[in-house]
Amino acid sequence: TVTTVHNENVKSPSNVVCRATKSVRFERCTFTRLGSGGIDLECGAQENVIRGCHFHDISGTAIQIGDVLEDDHHPDDPRKIVKDNTVANCYIHDVGVEFKGSVGIFVGYTDGTTIAHNEIRDLPYTGVSVGWGWGEEDAGGGAYGQRPFYETPTTAKNNRIELNHIHHVMQELNDGGGIYTLSNQPGTVIRGNHIHDNRGSPGGIYLDEGSGFIEVTGNLVYNVRRAMNSNNRAQNRTATCNEHDNLFGLKPGQPGFPQEIADEAGIDPAWRHLFKKTSAAAGDLGPALAAVSDYDGGDYYWVRHGQKQPQHGLREAWVFNRAMTWLDDKDGVEGAIICYSTQSPLPLTGKKQASRWFTSKANELTDADDEATLFVKKDARTELDHALLPALQFHIEQHPTAELDVAEATHPWQFIAIVKGRSGPPLYASPWQAKPGKLTVDLRRIYRAKGYQRSFAQLTFALFVQTKEAREQARIAFRLRLKSQELTIIPSLPVIRTEARAKAEGVPIYAVVLDEKGRRLGRDAVEVFAQVGDTKVALAQATSGVWKGVVKGLAAGDHGATVAATSLRQDNTFSRSRLRVHITDGRFIGYDPQLKLLTEAGRPIGPLAGSYRGAPMFRAIGTPQESLVQGQEQWAAVQGTVHEGQHFGHGGPLYGFHWWESLTEKELEADYAYLARCGWSVVHLCQGWWLWERLDAGGRIAPHGAEQLATMTAVARRHGLHLHFALSHYPLGKQSAPYAQYLEAGYQRGDYGKPDSRFCAMFRGYLAQFTTLFRDDTGISGFTAAGEGDPECGPTFVNAVHDFVISRDPNHLFLCEPHHGVRQDPNYYRQTWKPLLGGMRTYSIDRQPIEAVAAQFRLAALGHIFMAEGIFWGYMGGPANTDGYRERVRQTLYTGLALRNPIMMTWEERVVEDERQVLGQVRRLVDWSRPFRRPRLAIRVGRESLVDAGGRALVRYERALSRLPLDYACVWEDQPVPPETLYTIDARRPFEEPAFESDGGKLPDALKGDMPLRLPVGFAATYSWSQDRWQLLAFIRSTSPGPHQRAATTTEAGDYTYADTTRVIERNGPLDTWEVECVKPGAIQLHIYRVEDEQLVRVGESKMVEMAKPGPSRFTLDKPIVAKRGDLVGFYIRGEHTHIAAEPAGRMFYLEGRPAAARTPLKSWKVEPKTARISIFNAAGAAKPRPPVADRVATMGIALDHFPEAELIVRFYDLGAKRAVAESRLSRAHTLSVPADGPGFFLLVTRRQ
Repeated sequence: TVTTVHNENVKSPSNVVCRATKSVRFERCTFTRLGSGGIDLECGAQENVIRGCHFHDISGTAIQIGDVLEDDHHPDDPRKIVKDNTVANCYIHDVGVEFKGSVGIFVGYTDGTTIAHNEIRDLPYTGVSVGWGWGEEDAGGGAYGQRPFYETPTTAKNNRIELNHIHHVMQELNDGGGIYTLSNQPGTVIRGNHIHDNRGSPGGIYLDEGSGFIEVTGNLVYNVRRAMNSNNRAQNRTATCNEHDNLFGLKPGQPGFPQEIADEAGIDPAWRHLFKKTSAAAGDLGPALAAVSDYDGGDYYWVRHGQKQPQHGLREAWVFNRAMTWLDDKDGVEGAIICYSTQSPLPLTGKKQASRWFTSKANELTDADDEATLFVKKDARTELDHALLPALQFHIEQHPTAELDVAEATHPWQFIAIVKGRSGPPLYASPWQAKPGKLTVDLRRIYRAKGYQRSFAQLTFALFVQTKEAREQARIAFRLRLKSQELTIIPSLPVIRTEARAKAEGVPIYAVVLDEKGRRLGRDAVEVFAQVGDTKVALAQATSGVWKGVVKGLAAGDHGATVAATSLRQDNTFSRSRLRVHITDGRFIGYDPQLKLLTEAGRPIGPLAGSYRGAPMFRAIGTPQESLVQGQEQWAAVQGTVHEGQHFGHGGPLYGFHWWESLTEKELEADYAYLARCGWSVVHLCQGWWLWERLDAGGRIAPHGAEQLATMTAVARRHGLHLHFALSHYPLGKQSAPYAQYLEAGYQRGDYGKPDSRFCAMFRGYLAQFTTLFRDDTGISGFTAAGEGDPECGPTFVNAVHDFVISRDPNHLFLCEPHHGVRQDPNYYRQTWKPLLGGMRTYSIDRQPIEAVAAQFRLAALGHIFMAEGIFWGYMGGPANTDGYRERVRQTLYTGLALRNPIMMTWEERVVEDERQVLGQVRRLVDWSRPFRRPRLAIRVGRESLVDAGGRALVRYERALSRLPLDYACVWEDQPVPPETLYTIDARRPFEEPAFESDGGKLPDALKGDMPLRLPVGFAATYSWSQDRWQLLAFIRSTSPGPHQRAATTTEAGDYTYADTTRVIERNGPLDTWEVECVKPGAIQLHIYRVEDEQLVRVGESKMVEMAKPGPSRFTLDKPIVAKRGDLVGFYIRGEHTHIAAEPAGRMFYLEGRPAAARTPLKSWKVEPKTARISIFNAAGAAKPRPPVADRVATMGIALDHFPEAELIVRFYDLGAKRAVAESRLSRAHTLSVPADGPGFFLLVTRRQ
């Protein structure tokens, strides 16, 4: 890269620099993983040669010849001239990976440089750049008048850029090309180059400012914005350049395409073998594909040249490895599970294949015989297509090598292997092959080199074909199999025991030893032993071919066991493998129904907080700099301005996703260490939805998922985290096609309600093996049967899973998620669902004021309800409004902490994970075993009060009481209130502003003694106070609109009629005034609608009025509209350019135009998720003076009062700074100052330790 201030500056340094060297040769070298440039020839370097070298994965330019300083263009000594250097038969790709203005080869002021027979591809900017100065340093100067003028020419002349193959450059930037020149270069020739498929403009051969005396001839250029571009108008040098006999715009497959020019360009045949590339005769096939696991888009696909290509078969019924067998209790493997394949080699094609291939419906895929498969590309929409074998699980020590035999190939082909769920370059991509042939791939070596230490791999295989034209057909007949070793020892899946159980029973070590055909070997063929630390144990043959030993004395922690087998034959063949052994401390998570809090080893621990974490974000995927995106600063560096990840190369985000099943242990360590630092205590994991990991392999445990989950729980334990785990998801077939094994067993969707069905029996087989493995794992906090799929799976299924799991696993908490929204009595689900603790979601209220969330948590306290999901990054506009997203996460978490909700989990939270830092500190300081006070103020609620059902009364009371602030508890409908209750508000009746009797209201003044806080004006608090008044949890927030709450984020426009189901009339009576927030002025008419018998009835309307300017507009009705409680506020906008403000949440009916009839069928209205900023009210009622609120503190202080005479500690946390900003002692009363601009605060009072 050369950075331009004027025309002379310092170019980026390379890792190899040759100054004044002569006749030095670099041949067959590789330059890679470099943080700057590759190689420099400068300061009089002459007659040097760079030949047959490979340059890739370089941050800057690959090769830089010459420089741009005065000593280069007008040296005072001819020995300083960079002259007669050659770059030939080099392969340059994927450079400029960090410094995007870099080029493949840069040639400054040089004489006689030759750039010939190179291939240059996949660059963000120009392929070859020759010359410098924009003509200013040429004799007589240029058009820009930079001084001094030179009287003599520069040293730039006689350079030759010929017979290069330059393609797929200019992938990210513009104003460059395949070949780019500047300034006079007499004698310079650009000849016979093959340039194509360059995205940026102009993209072909570009003679930029001052280029003169250059010959351009015999070049083949196509698929670029402009094949030949001259920008010489300022210096009028175009006429000095001789451009002739080029072929511009003629593409492969068109009549007259000069294949001989295409074939001659690029690396000479004698050198191509160095780069394992297809010969030019096979055609240019472009770069390897990237695999993308796009969580945000909910898709897996390939990316090539910035374009998506589907991965075939992902919505089909996959076949789980039919050769896999499981050994468990019935086979003498007690308390453990062994998995392996009974076929070796493992056949992956033909009629006897262990899995299944897929392609698009337009293609053909048939089994030619027992071993081979025939793939026929017929899809006329694409030149590139493939057959795919998805998500094959196999033991990589048993089958370490893939062997592919292509017997027939009409077109070039490529074999690819990827790790399921991982984005980026494939795990393996073969060279493109033009003819039939064989490949042997050491999968184990490649897999281990990527950092995977699991015994089981889960790989997707694809075979690609490439035609010149989309309409061409291609045939590939192939056989793929996984070869086995002569001797393989396979231990059980990870063994997990509590320390107490390990001490009582010992830890069992099981293994089988297999020959090259997958047959188990016994004591007559092998000897087997295991070693754990310093303990070595001989394994004995327990049953037919199953070996067992017992290790005792293992302390709590993670242990690596080595199991090994030695053949008794003369060759003494030896095999070794690793077994993970985890000894846990036995401190399981439970639930105290009286305190309504989680416990650990029986002791209350306070609310757990975390999020679903299924697809962490990574940056620089596929490069040496790949790492997790952690925190908002890193997010800002990669977020981009458009959707889609780094592999598209179009200026979009520089990040992507790896799904949880594809993470290495090192990546998990980095992620969970970060989450622990951020204050997390729980990580939510799901599986079984669409393409997500599946632990249920058709009625058996999937070994890859089991190994990965055991690794994740071990990492979680090391960092003080717990995993909340869903054992399945929505019913099979809703989004995820079942494994073929379930369909073959007759699975039907209705089987979820039939515990005696074949499906349920198979599912119990999976659960039995799962609980065998994980019953002693304290890294798991608890299970659900299907997570958010519980309601659709139904209580019959959930209860059956609950009963079966707890019968085999008495250690773990079993929860359910019956609430997608709390729309009836929070305890209703207890009538049909056996798990006590049930999950709710906050999605429907996440865009409402935070008081709605507080009201929801108070309703949850009527039952045993936790926050299972909410505040999804995607729904909440996290990418575009990260600060607003952060604010909502913060408010929700600390509201829940203050109200002691037992578990609070968001969904796929990103970037703002550190919002739990204070929460983690508070959890550790509080003695949760001390009961908290039940407030002496009660509020009766019913269905009409439920926030999820559209009720607003409780939210209004929450808003008013949090400003006093005064705590309260909900009572459902007409149930009796607790005897200590002093006053009851009925939220089912019209709202009355709460105030104390001494202030003109109805609240007994005795309740003032229950208030531990008095707040300054402009603040509100949500709190819990312990019975002994020694502990206080209080979330304190400003009631002024925050910077992320002020602006509407969407609008509604005409010509449409709307009825807003979230703008509901709260009481009967006349309404005479209405307000609307105008965005673009124009005409609007107010409507009031009533729902009657599946009809939407317009019961009132205003005249058409004009909104004159943006902002709030208030109008008075000529005649009041008598509305009823439950009526909907609507409106008609006449002009398409008239807009009013709205929010992207809620439920809005709309119709095009204005219906003439007052009554219209509900089914004729469309629905969108919006809420309009419009309201109607009675002006006189709104103007009535409200009862005064309780006395507020005149200063900016927070007054603490009514505490006992005890040694207490007050800690005041600034949630923006994420630390305690004040700490002091408290006895009875205290006053704290409040920062004026904090985003929120948490106040903690505890007994002094």
